[in-house]
Amino acid sequence: MSINNIRENVVAKVVTTLESIDSIKKVSRKLPKGLEDLQSVADTSIPLCGVNSELPKPEPHKPGRGKSIWADIFETSLDIFIVCYYRETGDYALDQIKGDLYDDIFRTLNVDQTLSGLVYYFEILNEVEELVAEPYGAFRMTLRVKYQNGIGGV
Repeated sequence: MSINNIRENVVAKVVTTLESIDSIKKVSRKLPKGLEDLQSVADTSIPLCGVNSELPKPEPHKPGRGKSIWADIFETSLDIFIVCYYRETGDYALDQIKGDLYDDIFRTLNVDQTLSGLVYYFEILNEVEELVAEPYGAFRMTLRVKYQNGIGGV
């Protein structure tokens, strides 16, 4: 990984932030490929969150009149996907576990909206996708971050 790879630094910060949440047992950059992969994960590692992202989408600043010193500065957006897998346990139904996990993630991420200065801001999009295959459940949330970068790396 390049030191100037802002994308990887931002994704790594999201991973470490998720790792600080007590209700999440494991965070990985690899996602289970299906129910069989999920069933092979030890119960002690669930709830499990997988993190991946799209490629960054840089948009060059539009210069005003004359030459702009900002021509090589880009405002970049990056969508990061957080996929949480959980399992029904004891007295807790899938819906309760899902709600608690989402709330924990939402609160923890919003403590530092610049991700330690790596981004201008982020938003958690309201496009939560859910999947249930009892006794497992999963949801995916999208974190859209905006940051500035130069021609040295995205």
